[in-house]
Amino acid sequence: MIKSINFSLFFKINLALSTIIALFFMQYNSNYTIIEAILTIFGIISTTLTLYIIIYIILFPFTIMKWSRNFVLYLSLIIFTIINISMIMDIFIYRLYKFHINAMVLNILSSPDALDSIQIGIFPIALFILSILGFMVGQIFIIKKLQNIDIKIKRAINRKINRYITTPLILIVMSEKVTYGMVSLYENNNIVSKFQVIPLYQPLTFSKFAVKYFGYDIEKQQNNTIDKNSKLNYPHSNIEIKPNPNKINIFIFASDAVRASIVTPKIAPNINISIDLNKIQLYLKTIIVVEMLQDLGFFHLCMD
Repeated sequence: MIKSINFSLFFKINLALSTIIALFFMQYNSNYTIIEAILTIFGIISTTLTLYIIIYIILFPFTIMKWSRNFVLYLSLIIFTIINISMIMDIFIYRLYKFHINAMVLNILSSPDALDSIQIGIFPIALFILSILGFMVGQIFIIKKLQNIDIKIKRAINRKINRYITTPLILIVMSEKVTYGMVSLYENNNIVSKFQVIPLYQPLTFSKFAVKYFGYDIEKQQNNTIDKNSKLNYPHSNIEIKPNPNKINIFIFASDAVRASIVTPKIAPNINISIDLNKIQLYLKTIIVVEMLQDLGFFHLCMD
């Protein structure tokens, strides 16, 4: 029971720490109204709490077994350190690129060719390692402090925290989700756009529910579409270019990343790459279309 109380308090301390770190994302929005600021704060609390609830559910079985109660403290130490360091890294990534850590970022960083385009240097790497070590030392310090506090005091503190924060947190999560669903239903983009800065935010919308059960009429917005009669329907069908002397074929090439190791005659037979003193020249033998826009929008191909 002692060690489970330690985990419960350690869990709550890190929940508060992660929430404070996540609040720094609010600086990347501007011109808050009072309502927008409150809803964004509620969204940050709701998202962080949801993440920690998932972690608690995963770790809870370890807290009820005597042999693993001490183990779960140090396992959670590693997990909380990863979460907090990742959030701090995400703050700098969002500041530069206006998007959060996602699958594409992880894919690029884990790629064997990542260092071809990313020149990190020794100082950022050393700072990153020191940050991880610093967080882990701080977490160990908190664990040791908790272990040295009298069990009666810890139980009293834990009960008081549970009594005073459980109901407010439930109300915050429920009010935030319902409010987001309503403002998205009425397409209040000024409020909805504020939530984009929140990492791992999971929006709750009920437009389909409103249409089905309440007959709500959603105004259809005009979307950019491609003419269905167009001969170009890539990637749904292969590209076929038929010679027509009366027409000029014009294509736009876009890519969010190009790795030299995958641009080979076998994979990309229509591109020939010659490398001379780190200068890459692309020669197009035939016209091709590369569709790698994904979720980052339109990127241009940089060639040094």
